[in-house]
Amino acid sequence: MEVDYFKMFLSILNTVVVPVALGLIANGLMKRFRIDPMRSEKFLALVSMVAICGICGLIAAKSQSQIVKVGMVLLVGVTLHNLLGYLLGYWGSRLWGLGIRDSRTVAIEVGLQNGGMAANLAVDVLKNASAAIAPALFAPVMNVSGSILASLWAQNPPTDDPHQADPSVGDFPKPE
Repeated sequence: MEVDYFKMFLSILNTVVVPVALGLIANGLMKRFRIDPMRSEKFLALVSMVAICGICGLIAAKSQSQIVKVGMVLLVGVTLHNLLGYLLGYWGSRLWGLGIRDSRTVAIEVGLQNGGMAANLAVDVLKNASAAIAPALFAPVMNVSGSILASLWAQNPPTDDPHQADPSVGDFPKPE
């Protein structure tokens, strides 16, 4: 399969860099016009989540016949992939000696992948809607699971002690 690398570069640029740049511009405008950042961040987070789910929904609709055949197996697979990312990110960090706050950050970074970008590359560059099915299912799963995990951890904030047990997961301090 031939891949047009320049087209792939432009697709990644449009999928990742342009939204980040627009977010930075929006943030600057909100500061300039003294718009409450907490309210606007919640609104913009909701808008981005709905947009990603909408895009992935369109891809899923386009691939409906294939999803009917493998959808449940694929859904289990992407859910396990997502949960393993959180678990391995968190526990790997704890074993490496990182504190709770840092380990939670690593878990979120490992568990959340750019499913929207992967789906876009599959359709735009590879011209293959079938290749977009897994990331299209992964994106809503990671958005929901990431939101749930972040909410749970926000309710149990860690202390500044990096070796304290994490009450939200039954963590144990590292022996000295």
